[in-house]
Amino acid sequence: MIYCANCGAKNQANATFCANCRAKLVKPAQSSQPTQQVQPVKPAKTGKRRAHLKQVRKWKKQILIAAAVLLVLLAGYGYGKAHYAKDKQIVQPLQEYYKANPDLASSEDAEDLLQDIWDDNDSEDWVNGSSNTGYLSIKKLHDNWDDSESVANYNEVVGVLSTGPAGSGKTYVNYTVTHNLSYTGDKDDTSVTDTYQNGIISQDSDGDYVLEKLGTPNAK
Repeated sequence: MIYCANCGAKNQANATFCANCRAKLVKPAQSSQPTQQVQPVKPAKTGKRRAHLKQVRKWKKQILIAAAVLLVLLAGYGYGKAHYAKDKQIVQPLQEYYKANPDLASSEDAEDLLQDIWDDNDSEDWVNGSSNTGYLSIKKLHDNWDDSESVANYNEVVGVLSTGPAGSGKTYVNYTVTHNLSYTGDKDDTSVTDTYQNGIISQDSDGDYVLEKLGTPNAK
């Protein structure tokens, strides 16, 4: 289509005169070559630039990892400092007390003494000997088993739970005693554990450990 420059009417593309006003139509000049749209050219990334960007990304990743590790270390340090500070407040005074009171019985000393007592119950291992109520209690228990026709044999195993200062060079001891009994006939063997709390160990005139108090039993 072509438009008339005189009246603006629309005419066929091959018309010479306007069909409305009969004015001569002026056809627009046509270019022999089609117009091409010029696209902006993006600068290509050189090999050196790509390597630089890759290195930057690598550095960022390493920095993030290092920061995470540092946070974990700081958190662990804070916990350890608080935890061991409390532990030191408890353990150090006890260590100093034991150092100042070398007569206190260790866990090993306490276990040796108690195992001997429950095995043989020798009066020499007790404060006040055979008149000690703890000595009499164990003797009565063993006598009952020895006199029983149904008990074939028995043994007892001691395990020390803890020891601590009781004052005047004496030692508190908490421990367990497991009584293992075998019977005559077809009766199955039994095993009973008692926990004794606040037993007291002291020393005799020769410096040997002796049991002053058996402790309070709590059967399991």
